[in-house]
Amino acid sequence: MGISVKDYYEILGIDKKASQEEIKKTFRKLARKYHPDLNPGDKTAERKFKEISEAYDVLGDEKRGLTTTSPDAPPLKAAGLDLITGPTPRATSSTLAGSAIFSRTSSG
Repeated sequence: MGISVKDYYEILGIDKKASQEEIKKTFRKLARKYHPDLNPGDKTAERKFKEISEAYDVLGDEKRGLTTTSPDAPPLKAAGLDLITGPTPRATSSTLAGSAIFSRTSSG
């Protein structure tokens, strides 16, 4: 069975180029519509509220949204990685080993 990838933009019904202001405005509108307090006992509304809340948690956080949704995310590009195509030509073992993404901390 394949891994299911959530499209947070689709969940909120917004364009992938939406501004932070548009994301916030759309989330608030949907949150009011599906809030469990306004839809007591409605499991569909509860599920939808959880979905849009998760989407906003990711997309509403500019730093997190960049690293999880953008193939041009600076930390990944700096390490020579691309979410779409995989390692870029400059992604050598030495750049990956020195990358913050793959660094290890010593325990003493």
